[in-house]
Amino acid sequence: MAYRYCSACGGKFGIEDKYELRLAASDNLKENYTTVVIHVKDVNDNPPVFERPTYRTQITEEDDRNLPKRVLQYHLTLVASDSLNENETIIVINVKDVNDMPPSFPQQVYERTMDEELAVPFPIMQVVPDILCL
Repeated sequence: MAYRYCSACGGKFGIEDKYELRLAASDNLKENYTTVVIHVKDVNDNPPVFERPTYRTQITEEDDRNLPKRVLQYHLTLVASDSLNENETIIVINVKDVNDMPPSFPQQVYERTMDEELAVPFPIMQVVPDILCL
């Protein structure tokens, strides 16, 4: 049986599906030739196989600006099937937040009225910006 290397199949070896034999017959005076073609039919005895049950990867949210911004993780199920068998694996993609939004203040103007006799130092007010991570 002959095997062939299949680079498109991830470097696996496979059995040839067709063999051609060139036969010769002779009686010491005359020769004749014919070709015999043998077709090997796949019995489909091997289901599709994934190397791992789960594949994980990470992308940053700026990799694709059109992604929905509030989704932090995608779970995909990949199914491989042939005519008789199927197998599946899970792909988990984590979306890493990139802080690409500037801080913002909830108000445009902050006001406070104070008595002029307050002792120094005296805290006037605390202003905290919102940090957006969309």
